[in-house]
Amino acid sequence: MRLGTGIRRAAIAIVLWAIPFAAVPAGPDLLVSYSLDDRQVAPGPDTFSVFEKARGRVDLSSTFRFSGYRSVRIRDTAGDGDFPELQGHFPLRRSGDLYAHFAFLTTDPMEAFNVALAGPHWFSLKRDGIGFWLEAKDGLLFHHSNGIAKRLLPLRAFTWYVVDLRYSLDEGSYGLTIHEEGVDEPIVALENQRNAPALPGSAVDKLSFIGDRGEDTSNVVYFIDDVALSAGAPIDLTPPMDRGRRKTYIDAWLEFERMMLSRPGCLPAVDLRDLGIGEREAAALKQEHASSPLETLTRTPGLRLARDPALNEDSARLLEAAAAWGRGCGHLENGRPRRALGEFERAARMAPRGRMYHLSIVQALALLKRWNDVDARLGALRADWEADPRFPVAMALIGVGRESTGDAASPERQFFVLLWRREYRPAETLALRMADRHGETTPEGARWLGRAGETADLRGDHATALRRYERALRTLREDPLLWSRMADIHFRLGDVATERLCREKIFAGLMNGRPD
Repeated sequence: MRLGTGIRRAAIAIVLWAIPFAAVPAGPDLLVSYSLDDRQVAPGPDTFSVFEKARGRVDLSSTFRFSGYRSVRIRDTAGDGDFPELQGHFPLRRSGDLYAHFAFLTTDPMEAFNVALAGPHWFSLKRDGIGFWLEAKDGLLFHHSNGIAKRLLPLRAFTWYVVDLRYSLDEGSYGLTIHEEGVDEPIVALENQRNAPALPGSAVDKLSFIGDRGEDTSNVVYFIDDVALSAGAPIDLTPPMDRGRRKTYIDAWLEFERMMLSRPGCLPAVDLRDLGIGEREAAALKQEHASSPLETLTRTPGLRLARDPALNEDSARLLEAAAAWGRGCGHLENGRPRRALGEFERAARMAPRGRMYHLSIVQALALLKRWNDVDARLGALRADWEADPRFPVAMALIGVGRESTGDAASPERQFFVLLWRREYRPAETLALRMADRHGETTPEGARWLGRAGETADLRGDHATALRRYERALRTLREDPLLWSRMADIHFRLGDVATERLCREKIFAGLMNGRPD
């Protein structure tokens, strides 16, 4: 099957390499790891590569995640002559036991995708080729054992499934367990299954996630999270469907607030794309530096990269911009906003798509009390930042600064300042007053009603928050941000069925051009 043609492509290091890997116990030999549950992080192995061709994409998404704040989204496009692939690679294993764990969600079960554990002969059904193989197609999930595709279960759209695999290289067999969210017991529990080619001792060195397997007919969009592959013993993870592992928008908002209270300065970049850096630039940086690209770029004064022949001047300029931003953040932390502003403006000139630079410029301008410039730049930033939990924190910091100079506060700034001070009741009253002033049937009034829902959510009054979100959605019917807030609350309440309906609405809004 054509899946093996990926070996002839030049792999580019995924931007996810910049994100911390999950800490794991000392016992298992961790081979591949990807997690965004940042409650416990530690440096992990450089294990993931992305193969992107034609119109397929592999990228980060905060739309749906099993744990933490984000997942990996894989999008295939039918008829484009190729397919995207997320591949975890590790040293060749010929013996012993391997333990794989991952979660997946598909938006359309009728679209095909594949997950495989394979060896140096790639995805052929022969020795040292494919070992373990899951295939989704026509609404069903199959596993391939002894050369035969065997039905496992019907798939539900917008539903998380958690897969645990114990794979014996010596015996050429495996045990497989699958959990579905909302169901207490495993929906699949198999033991002593022969591997895909029915060959003991067949070696493996990669874990792969793709769209279809060569037919070029899939338009799948699916999400992968919590990937862990270990040798000798399984990774000791929180129970598969523990609701406490996922971070909601409110969780992120509060964590960014705590971060800025403990260490004033730049709001953090959480993704190399915040700095206008794509996968190709990240790959070049990885070749030069052993630490995280994000850390290297932002914390290394005067960083200059060796010129890689594959790196053109435009890409080099993006990396220099990120280094300038890092220097500017150092100036901001040390009370030198004017010098910080110079570095941020330099970064923005070199990499205008780096949205973090523009937000940092606003932070520096606020510290310099240049309020007219702040207002002018905030208007241009809003569309790109409104869905991000760092934006209300930035608004609150600006609002606090303006209060100290006696500057009259706009209702929006006053609202975020009240949230910053944990004065939720006054913030709620303000939001409701503004919703009444504009009228709930207007977009502006509905947005203020949504903010009143957020304040109720912050107070822990989920029922009131839900009612306000529902009223706001009568006007903003396809707003993915409001549906996302609704999904977060139903997630906390353990209402899997309603949360799934919210996910469908979120996805529909994104397909209609709303921001992710």
